Amino acid sequence: MTPVYRPPRETDFARFPDSTPIVIDNGASTFRIGGALQVDHPILMTECECNPSFSRAQMSELLFETYGVPSVAFGIDDAFSYKYNQKLGNCGEDGLAISCEFGTCHVVPNNKEEAEEKTRYWQLPWVPPPKDEPPSEEELARKAAIKEKSGQRLRDMAAAKRSQKIEGLEKKLSELEDIMEQLDDSDEIEETAILSRTGYLSQQEIKSDILKVTQSLRKAKGESNGNEDNADASGADKYPLVSVPDEMLTPEQLKEKKKQILLKTTTEGRIRAKQRRAEEAALREKQEEER
Repeated sequence: MTPVYRPPRETDFARFPDSTPIVIDNGASTFRIGGALQVDHPILMTECECNPSFSRAQMSELLFETYGVPSVAFGIDDAFSYKYNQKLGNCGEDGLAISCEFGTCHVVPNNKEEAEEKTRYWQLPWVPPPKDEPPSEEELARKAAIKEKSGQRLRDMAAAKRSQKIEGLEKKLSELEDIMEQLDDSDEIEETAILSRTGYLSQQEIKSDILKVTQSLRKAKGESNGNEDNADASGADKYPLVSVPDEMLTPEQLKEKKKQILLKTTTEGRIRAKQRRAEEAALREKQEEER
């Protein structure tokens, strides 16, 4: 059965893209632009009036995707023809361009004065933005009252939170002191039972916690703590198991001793590094002064 050839156009519109490459290949071969399936040349494609966007999209996709053209421009052929003949002096600025195409004829008027007359300009109403006026005294007073109210609310929340923290620290300190009183009035067996029940390993650990809670409580109350530096420097209070021989410790106490040794070593190293940086800074300042 002989296949039916369908031209790329139906009336004035390109509708069959399968046949369009034949026309493009023939044009590229005739004008010797590009090679096979490659056109390295800008393309000007003419079209009829009111050409559907679908037809233009199909043509653009074919030219860019299949032939790799660098650029494409579309335009009405009778308008191009009139402009060309106008340059040759065959027609003036005003006239008619009559295009007899496949299925229709188009008459395009070219009238410069009419085109200028039909050009319309619209001036949209422009409203200047309102000027920022300084706030009145009532507005400033209102904003200040709102700010003060918000600040007071935040201060009340902070005070309530601080009060809860102080209450918790006081309760914990009281519990620790009660434990110490029980340990003071007990023998060795009762002491071991009390320590096991409370989760502590020794009285030194309880005393260390009492010291920490006392310092936190003073800080929460805003009181000065003159013994803070001495307490931080006291390794016996912070690391009570470090100086105890291993033979006198239980397996749980040995694990805690290893943790305390690690913490003590890390803290001492951090202190030495801080002192070294301070000495280096003092040395640099002294050198700069000598210069």
